[in-house]
Amino acid sequence: MLTAEEKLLISLCRLTFSEKQRSGISDQIIGVRDWDHFVHIANEHGVIALCWFNITEMGFSYEIPAVNLAKLHSGYLKSLTRNTFLYKHLEEILSLAEKENIKVVLLKGVALEITIFGNKGLRQMNDIDILVRKDKALLLRNILLKNGFESMPMFSRLHEKIMPAYGKHLPEMIKKGISTEIHFRLFDQIGNSLTEEILSKADKLTDNETDVYYPDPQLFFLYLIKHLDKHEKEGNSQLRLYTDLVVLLSIYYDKIINRQLFDYAIQANIENALIKMLYLLRTYWDIDLPDWIVYQLDNTRDEETNKRFIHFLRNPNDGQVEEGPESLLYPIKDMPRISDKFLYIFGYVFPSLTFMKYRYRAKTTARAILFYPVRWKKLPGLIVKGKLFRAKGDQKRTKSVEQRAPGRD
Repeated sequence: MLTAEEKLLISLCRLTFSEKQRSGISDQIIGVRDWDHFVHIANEHGVIALCWFNITEMGFSYEIPAVNLAKLHSGYLKSLTRNTFLYKHLEEILSLAEKENIKVVLLKGVALEITIFGNKGLRQMNDIDILVRKDKALLLRNILLKNGFESMPMFSRLHEKIMPAYGKHLPEMIKKGISTEIHFRLFDQIGNSLTEEILSKADKLTDNETDVYYPDPQLFFLYLIKHLDKHEKEGNSQLRLYTDLVVLLSIYYDKIINRQLFDYAIQANIENALIKMLYLLRTYWDIDLPDWIVYQLDNTRDEETNKRFIHFLRNPNDGQVEEGPESLLYPIKDMPRISDKFLYIFGYVFPSLTFMKYRYRAKTTARAILFYPVRWKKLPGLIVKGKLFRAKGDQKRTKSVEQRAPGRD
């Protein structure tokens, strides 16, 4: 059973409202008893800016205690400031890419904020995610490195020789506290056909000073499903990721909801995730779906899915982990050549001293060398037990400047 605060939070996680929905929100506001808690969970779920905007736009601000309304407004201003800073960062990346004729497709929050949310600071963001062709990823990385961007060292120079033959994105690039990830593979599938289709179908944004592209709505929706499912399984999701799906459907419903969506989902091996997310969208956001989809949802309905969603709603970024991380050997499945597989494994077993200094915070070469046996001792467990192919701490993350840094996009 959802509380009044939780019902209101879900209801506000959209951009357009029918008269019936507006009336429902009015009733829900009257039922809220703990506005401090509402503000807290809105912030924790990364939707505090959107909540303030929707409440004020619908004329309900007078029904909220002034101190709580002020906190919502403060969250919006922080999001707007953060996004403005991110855009300046993005413009630099796009300008550098354009000079080298590198096609850049926006992903995740930055794509949605600019094109769907209206560039108003409503879609809270922590970082920038972009997609480029696989053969351009390292070129763009090197360009950014020459222009003041920093990156976590790769395990080994051997890995640089075979990237991007494995994985989905390059090590994150950081400048002025902003993290950027260069993606080149978006789905777990044999080959890279769906990602290549996103690149080929991407539409150019005409009102931008530099060349930048927005992904095809249907494939973008499917990628957001995959991304959300990943966060759900890791136990660190947020309501803003569901909101992304809701707002995308509100604009491109006819382009997204058709049988092609399920054909793509089968290719991407995420059909179960798609059905699960559509069930949740229908249950909690009243998204209307055709009968042939509803039939599948009814046949796969699971009370455990509802329990997990409610637990997530009340405990954002502290969810129930559904599956363990990838094994050490997982990335080599995508490598077509035996020589690449060998270079990957050898580079992981014998990482560079630069990486070892970074990973273990060793100030000297001698101290970094001492950590090699420590790493080797863990390798059998990483392979046999299916632990992380990147040991904990190998991937550095940056903090958000928002009230409480939400999980990454």
